[in-house]
Amino acid sequence: MTSEPTDMPEDDALAAEFALGLLEGGERAAFAKRLREDRALAAKVTYWQAHFAGDGSEIEDLAPPPRVKTKLMQAIAPEGARKKGGWLGLRGLFGGLALAGCVALAVFLMQPPADGFAPQYHADIAAQDETLLLTALYDPEHSLLEVTVDAGAAPTGRVLELWAIVGEAAPVSLGVLNADGPSRLTLTEAMAAGLTTATLAVSEEPPGGSPDAGPSGAVLAAGAVTAL
Repeated sequence: MTSEPTDMPEDDALAAEFALGLLEGGERAAFAKRLREDRALAAKVTYWQAHFAGDGSEIEDLAPPPRVKTKLMQAIAPEGARKKGGWLGLRGLFGGLALAGCVALAVFLMQPPADGFAPQYHADIAAQDETLLLTALYDPEHSLLEVTVDAGAAPTGRVLELWAIVGEAAPVSLGVLNADGPSRLTLTEAMAAGLTTATLAVSEEPPGGSPDAGPSGAVLAAGAVTAL
């Protein structure tokens, strides 16, 4: 039986909102900064991520505070997701996503980078049905983008290719992603232009990547780049 909290501590409520991707702007950045130093707070985020993913069978079943539900409904209510072909349909795909916080991001924030990689931006890239989930971390100072596939994979005989879409411009390929393990992409000046305000998209392509200037296969997932 799920209990409805009436006096949940502020940190628990914030952790639930962070896990669902509902914190924005300065509030999200401030919370992410705290995660780097507060392991107890990171544990709260991990709890809610497991709870919302339906993997909380071994922990006390608590309902998130009402304000979390309100924020979530505000995030997903304005526009339902619509299936459209090609990259022009990305706004419909992205509009209906309830972006979940990623465990990998919380773990990364808790561990100081050993190789100088210091991301300042991230994107939760998700398919409409969440069968494909990726996390992108961007370090503009070193023009490095690291992408991790958290769930799902390319169809058999195909590869995943990452694209950046800035405003109304045509998509720019950022590279083919590794089938196993994180992909560390070094971006050219042209690739990095406008990336901090871009939408990242992933398409399925033939081995070696798209033979065209844009995606030749189906666009499977998308997510907006935001500051940490």
